[in-house]
Amino acid sequence: SQKGPKNKVMVRPFVLTDFADVKPLLDSLREGYTIALVNIKSLREADVIEVKRAVNKIKKTCDAIGGDIAGFGDDWIVVTPGFASVYRNKQTESVEVE
Repeated sequence: SQKGPKNKVMVRPFVLTDFADVKPLLDSLREGYTIALVNIKSLREADVIEVKRAVNKIKKTCDAIGGDIAGFGDDWIVVTPGFASVYRNKQTESVEVE
């Protein structure tokens, strides 16, 4: 069997500046070959309510695909597809939606 570009895992950065930036991230996650590193700093500084809304949407998609999600500090979250998980220690935390 040959491995094509679709079979390769991609670690991809995303920057959320408003809620609309969530769609390309979710589309990539649904394809199943993307580990997303998401910078939420710009959105957090602009509108905390929109951050909660965006993270809630990402978390729901992550749960639907059997993936994993965790926060790194205040500005970053990582989202993985079902075949990967996030190592957890004091620097990583579960992403909770209130």
